[in-house]
Amino acid sequence: MATTAGEAIFVDTNVVVHARNADSPDHEAAVNRLSALEQAGAELWISRQVLREFAIVVSKQMMARDAYDAELLAQEIDQLEREYLVADEDADVTRHWKELLKTQQVKGKPVHDANIVATMLAFGVRRLLTQNVADFRRYEPQIEIMPL
Repeated sequence: MATTAGEAIFVDTNVVVHARNADSPDHEAAVNRLSALEQAGAELWISRQVLREFAIVVSKQMMARDAYDAELLAQEIDQLEREYLVADEDADVTRHWKELLKTQQVKGKPVHDANIVATMLAFGVRRLLTQNVADFRRYEPQIEIMPL
């Protein structure tokens, strides 16, 4: 399906991380895909959960290099908030999330993926750009998965 101007697309954490990390083997693919979507006029969405997950991944990468810098991490998060539309988690997100927990029998770590889908549903975003296609298959046809 082609992307149209104004179309809302949720960007999963893994795509954001790859796009921001020049050392990632998927950096170029992520940057190119996001650029193409922006040029098509898509609205690119993330959530507060994506910001938290991004901070976890990036801070671990920094610590592995013995180069943790809290100020730099905060600046990266500020930049993401400027680059993307950011969905806040509210009661409507929680309502969708609880429904997904029940209908999809979600437990353990996949609870985080259910929250992303709940956020998408609450904000009317039906397309998800992700590298983790298999993790979200259970939510089709509620959302469309766009593989990186």
